[in-house]
Amino acid sequence: MQQIKPTFIIRKYRSILTAAIVVESVNYIISLTDSIIAGNMLGGDALVAIGLLAPFLSLSLFMSSIINSGTIMQYSSHIGAFRKERALEFFSLGVYMALLTGAAYAAVLLASRNFIIARLSDLPLIREYMKVYFNTIILFFLMNPLSYLLDNAVIADGAERLSAASNVVFIVSNIALSYLLAHLWGIRGVALGSVISKLLFILMISSHFLSKRNSLHLVRCWNLRDCRQIACCGIVKASNYALEGLTVFAVNLFAGFYFENATITLLIVAEKFLGLLTIFIGLSMAVQPLIGTLNGEKNNKALCLPDESRLQGYGDCGNPAHRDHVSVYAVSGAGVRNNRRYAV
Repeated sequence: MQQIKPTFIIRKYRSILTAAIVVESVNYIISLTDSIIAGNMLGGDALVAIGLLAPFLSLSLFMSSIINSGTIMQYSSHIGAFRKERALEFFSLGVYMALLTGAAYAAVLLASRNFIIARLSDLPLIREYMKVYFNTIILFFLMNPLSYLLDNAVIADGAERLSAASNVVFIVSNIALSYLLAHLWGIRGVALGSVISKLLFILMISSHFLSKRNSLHLVRCWNLRDCRQIACCGIVKASNYALEGLTVFAVNLFAGFYFENATITLLIVAEKFLGLLTIFIGLSMAVQPLIGTLNGEKNNKALCLPDESRLQGYGDCGNPAHRDHVSVYAVSGAGVRNNRRYAV
């Protein structure tokens, strides 16, 4: 089999990495934007209300990441092995799982809304802000798994520029709409701005399916064994979001019962800045579409190329390379685990 040229591999890796940085930045920026706009326009109580609900975004990202990572890993591997029908089955199954997960999560949150709010704060104004924000932002959680999967599927299909452009539009529209609508409907307007911008993002990223370059199509399938494969492959990366959400939830719950409102506000602000580190969590998986495809092709020579570029990328970002990058190769099973260069 003809080997892919090294220059193409490195160029493709850098293209995917750029798109991945934008993708990983979006959720942090959206969360930060809602908090800043609400805090400046409505006061500290609105900032606290949104901050106390932040763990539920992390939980949404946890479920979305399981489906997204597992689906893309299986899809790219089968594409590389020239099993397109099987690859499309995994993509379609991922879409169905994303739709069901988003709907189920939104339904659970809606049913337990009053219980959750009552446990997070005992201040009437903060509770009211949380209730109003919660009622609207649930729609954001409903769409999150599907949008996350479509975004990464488009990247895997070679449309990194569309993904980056869609995410930039998502960020800009969210800031503009949240600011404008907050003047009209307060904290509900802040949440509505996020929901509308998410819908615009899905519409824009879905334009790829109308292009000539598109190779993604839905097929009728449902296999519990394949669902299990997707979940098992995706749980590794997704665990980051679960642990982050649980930690923030526990700290906020403790602070809410033992400290004053000013302290809670300071804590929420600190958590937002620390959330910047989550941008780097997913960078170790930025090359998964490329790695999965090369693994399916059994192109071990090309598989050895991206790692040097990735380590350099970590250095350029100011973030030391960590052990997560090994998981890409361990999970993909490309045979490079025998190469001592990748030992921790």
